[in-house]
Amino acid sequence: MTTARGLRNSNSTLRQARVRPVHTLAYGGLGLTELRLGGLAMNALLAAVPPSRLDFLGLPMSYPDLIALIWSVATLLVFATSLTGQVRELAREEPPRRPRRNSPGPGA
Repeated sequence: MTTARGLRNSNSTLRQARVRPVHTLAYGGLGLTELRLGGLAMNALLAAVPPSRLDFLGLPMSYPDLIALIWSVATLLVFATSLTGQVRELAREEPPRRPRRNSPGPGA
């Protein structure tokens, strides 16, 4: 999950560098320090409280599984929201191009 988050952050950073002149490292209001502290807290929780089995929506899970599921869904939502906003911003800055007169149309 950490690798996936790192790849998402790298992709978002590249996209933001192309869209905005100002580069930020925060995503969804959370910066890198907050993400690191969250990971540290999760590791401490796992060390202090061993995972026990829970039944969530009929699925056997433990609390780390539930936290990972919530984290993954939240990460995807932040990524989709960020991507949509940046694509809209790019569309405002660069108007659509008109096709050339002699270029073949779609499906040609």
